Amino acid sequence: MVAAAAALATLAFAGSALAANTASIAVWHSPMTLGASSSTTIHVSIPKSTDPIARLAIYVPSGYGATINQAPGANIGSVTATAFSYDTQLTLPLSGTVNTDPPANHTADACSPGTHAAIWILNLSVSGQTLQVPMYVDPTTGAEAALGAYKLVICLPPPDVPAGTPGRAAFGAQLLDAQFTVNNIFSTPSGGGLLRWESLFTPYNAGKGTVNAVGTFEARAFVPLPVGLSLGVDVHAEGQALRGRTARRRRDGEHPQGRVRDEARDREVRDDGRRRKLEREGQVEREGDEARLLQGDGEREGERLHGAGLPEPARADDRTGRLRQRDAAAVDGDEHRREDQAVTKRWGQVSHSCEA
Repeated sequence: MVAAAAALATLAFAGSALAANTASIAVWHSPMTLGASSSTTIHVSIPKSTDPIARLAIYVPSGYGATINQAPGANIGSVTATAFSYDTQLTLPLSGTVNTDPPANHTADACSPGTHAAIWILNLSVSGQTLQVPMYVDPTTGAEAALGAYKLVICLPPPDVPAGTPGRAAFGAQLLDAQFTVNNIFSTPSGGGLLRWESLFTPYNAGKGTVNAVGTFEARAFVPLPVGLSLGVDVHAEGQALRGRTARRRRDGEHPQGRVRDEARDREVRDDGRRRKLEREGQVEREGDEARLLQGDGEREGERLHGAGLPEPARADDRTGRLRQRDAAAVDGDEHRREDQAVTKRWGQVSHSCEA
């Protein structure tokens, strides 16, 4: 339920080829409240048809706080991923922990050289081997501050170059999907609204292993905060129904969003038992009208037979009495119809014998 509350949108801008490469990102917190968060989850999905990704930068929106001074080696979360292997032609499942690492060990990394506020290692294990992917964490500065308060960056090796090429990805693995969760790192803003997480994907030139900087494209995740969920149970004669609604604080002038409750449907469910009862009563009333019509036909037939000097059907009064009693009792409609058929059959037999 909480994950579903994180809205997702993707926009891609890759020079003149807008639709050539795409990806998506989703973000959610636990709990989805203001001013606190015990965990933050980021989910990235990349179609196999997209050129392999060389670099990914994720921007944490302004208003978030971050605690990134954990001791080296601390376990701060977990990661799962899938990747397509060009070597085995199989999709590989990977998983592992997220641990901190001393920033001093990564000042010369080609992906992001220099000193960083924090380094997180994504440990991705498969088939007894572990791939360590550094994530570079920094507050934004300069023009990047317009994109968010913090920046998370990872770089990936090229998977689709010939085997034996220096720097080629292990197993020739192309990332398709990754989800990582960090605990007690980010605190959500104190003000509510729809928070925009920006991400920039820079692909490789397919099959060449060179970075296609001009092909960089963007994906966005929109996170509504706060999100609350209330549930209740309606008890009816016909059973029980679960009702609920989600709610989030909205900015001035913003259209309400997040409701999952349909008032008309609620009323329909709530009144279902009463409606069915009224339908049954209406059916009984219609059958009562039919019975009265049959009674009138019987009386007229009796008058006709009496005028002709013939005896009236012996069970006409009994039949009329039973119909009235049945109408007053309002028993099951199917039983009514079966009784009407039986009585009508007997009446027809009596009338036939009299006419003969």
